[in-house]
Amino acid sequence: MATQARIRSHGASDTDAAETDQPVKSNSIVWQDQKMDILSRLQTSSALMAFSDIDGSGTPKLVIVDRPITGDTPIGQRKSTIRVYQGTRVFQQREFAGLAAAMVAFNVAESEGGTAALGIASEDTVFVFVNLKAFVKVTVPGLMVLPEESALWGQIAANTDPATADVDALCEGLLRVRETTPHLSAQSLRLVAMPPAERVAFVRVHRSTPLARRATVTALATLPVGPVGAGTSGAPQCVVVGTEHGAVHVVSPRTFGVVATRRVPAPVTAIHTHGCYDVEYRLFVVCRNGCIYRLKTGESEPVVVELSSQAVGSARVNKLLYTAGMDCTLSCFSSVGRRHWTIPMPTPITAMCVLSYRPRNTKGFVVALSNGDVRVYNERTVVDTFTISGDAVDAMVFGPCGSATRSVLAIVTRKGLLVIRTISPAVDFAHAVVHGGPPPEQSIRIPVPPKTQLYVDNAAREREQARDMHRTFQRHLSRLKLLGAQHYTRGLQCRHVPLVHSARVSVRISLAVLGMGPTFKVVATVVNTAPDALSGLHIVFSSDPTLYAVCPARTRMGLVIPNATCTHTTVVKCITTDLRSGNVHVGVCGPGNVPLVEASVHMPIVSAIAMP
Repeated sequence: MATQARIRSHGASDTDAAETDQPVKSNSIVWQDQKMDILSRLQTSSALMAFSDIDGSGTPKLVIVDRPITGDTPIGQRKSTIRVYQGTRVFQQREFAGLAAAMVAFNVAESEGGTAALGIASEDTVFVFVNLKAFVKVTVPGLMVLPEESALWGQIAANTDPATADVDALCEGLLRVRETTPHLSAQSLRLVAMPPAERVAFVRVHRSTPLARRATVTALATLPVGPVGAGTSGAPQCVVVGTEHGAVHVVSPRTFGVVATRRVPAPVTAIHTHGCYDVEYRLFVVCRNGCIYRLKTGESEPVVVELSSQAVGSARVNKLLYTAGMDCTLSCFSSVGRRHWTIPMPTPITAMCVLSYRPRNTKGFVVALSNGDVRVYNERTVVDTFTISGDAVDAMVFGPCGSATRSVLAIVTRKGLLVIRTISPAVDFAHAVVHGGPPPEQSIRIPVPPKTQLYVDNAAREREQARDMHRTFQRHLSRLKLLGAQHYTRGLQCRHVPLVHSARVSVRISLAVLGMGPTFKVVATVVNTAPDALSGLHIVFSSDPTLYAVCPARTRMGLVIPNATCTHTTVVKCITTDLRSGNVHVGVCGPGNVPLVEASVHMPIVSAIAMP
């Protein structure tokens, strides 16, 4: 029996759905009820899920292509199953030969309600089903076979005796061609991968078979034909086909022929469309090389948007494109490729789909994480979250189901369970409870003052006279530097600043003059700024002997420890009656009377009345 999963909704009680169609009530403002099918055992992807009125009854139904990826059956013999669900019960199903890569629901005729069809891609063909019956088969254009490969097989075909064909030379030549380019045909790739004992028999059978390179289809999307009724369900739609070799084809719904072809330099993984084919359209092509290419009508070269990592999912809401990266990030881009924001996720993202509820004009997107969390986003805000305990989401899709006013989120888990959650008819993202995300204060606009006329005039002046303003600034800066250098030189000449004679000894000295005259006290403060203590220093006072008498003129200093202040005082007596003054010079000398630092102080003028 399949493992039963538990769905837990934030803000709601834990519930189990043991039976197939037993609804589970929830207090969530986004989801109304829930149904589960624990015995479905589906193996599919988001690209193989869609909602379509496949039987023309006017009630859209969930269509899932069950693709057996694992199993004992060889890949070439595996078959896919198209299953149409009504609720969680299989309403109709049909086997499909081959492994499906993508599916799309579209309209093939313009009528009331339209004629719904399904397009399922397998290898190089898109099979179109109407009412779940085969309608038409569209094969995308093939690729050109390399001339070197054709020449090698041509030599084998020209040999009339198959027994003498040099199979080893053919394989060696194909391997040399593959070293220069990987684009070999399937027949050649199969030959070089075979054991040597089986190659001769293979060449005998296929020596005359024409070589062909088929383009594998990897992504499908829809594009309205015209603007009239393009937003309604009955408008005919083109099918946009993306291939492994970077080709993007637009297929007409009337003739089912390729009417336009564009190319991108990498394999296509997803396609998003905007506009209509008859007027103007844009194609946003997500590729496997970690880039998004925007193809527009009339533009020969695409606009490239580089992602931080390869995209595992994408969704286009309004004019914004949201991408989920392999580096656990969720990013938002504008239609011109400008990145708006990037949000880190706690675990890797496994699936992503658009949430568009027309009755309430509500739009957002859903993101599923590998830890079982499923988050509903309105732009960058999380409006609802529920968890699938013990399992993870592999694929999901949102759309109308059953009636025009009922929309559901269909989820397929990694264990194969099918979960159907119905959206609440009264859902409103504007009043939803926010779970996580940025704080509300982040959305408050900063009150920037309006621009004044003075600001506008100054900004215009800066733009027009930028060169002259820069030259004026540089000229004034040079003058300021010159003026500072001149004042510093004048201070050194007048001994107004300490003059250091030794770069190995850090000593700072400051001078002060005390007294009214004619006898003064000159106080010298010495500080050792070096990390080591100094010893054997002398402090020397000198002046003009015709003006002053200094006593004592030389003093021995003791041990000067780091960052300690040493104060030394000497008496300076004015001995002249002239109204003149001079400088007293003070120097600190090391052993051997080597000057270390020198400073000077200007003495005040002494009046003759104060002289004895």
